[in-house]
Amino acid sequence: MQKKSTDIVFAPIPTPTEINTWEAVPFKDPSKLHPCMMSKTTSHMKYLAKNLYPEKLLNEIEGSSPSIHMYKEQLQEEIKNVKRNVVRCFNVLKMNVCDTVPRCILHFFVSQLVDDLDRALEKENLVEFLKERKDIRDKRTLCRNQSLALKNALPRTQDVLDKLLRINQGSPQKDGKM
Repeated sequence: MQKKSTDIVFAPIPTPTEINTWEAVPFKDPSKLHPCMMSKTTSHMKYLAKNLYPEKLLNEIEGSSPSIHMYKEQLQEEIKNVKRNVVRCFNVLKMNVCDTVPRCILHFFVSQLVDDLDRALEKENLVEFLKERKDIRDKRTLCRNQSLALKNALPRTQDVLDKLLRINQGSPQKDGKM
C-alpha cells in the first residue's frame, strides 16, 4: 500500500529590515517588546532572515544600483517589491527542498527495511514464532470466560443481598415466601 506524502508549505520569511520595523512598533509600555516578538518562532524567523538575505542581496533588493534612480518613486517601490517577492519565492523553494529531500531519503530507507524484513520472515518461516502459544491462548480464553461469568453473577448477588437484609430486619415478603 502506497503511503501518502505530506507536503509542508512554508510562509515567506520577512527580510531583516521588515523584522526590525515590526520590533519598532511600540507596545503599551515602550520599554518592553510585544510578547510575539519574543517567541521562539520569531527568533527562528530572525535567524532564517539573517541567513536567507545576505547583505549583498538586501542591497540589491533595496535598489542601490544607479539605474533605479532614473525611475519615478512609485515605480521604484514596485521594482523593490517584485525583487523582494522573487527572492522570497526562491527562499521558499530552497527551504521546501531542504525539508523534502531528507524526508524522501528516510522514506526510501524505511520502505526498504520493511520490505527486507518481510522477505526475511517469509524466507525463514519465522511467522510461526510470532504467533501466540497454545497454552497462553487457552489461559486467555479461560480468563475471558471467568470474567463473563462474574459479570453475569453480579446482578444475582444483589438479589441475594436484598433477601438477606430483609431476613435480618424481619420483614416478611408477600405470601410468606422468601
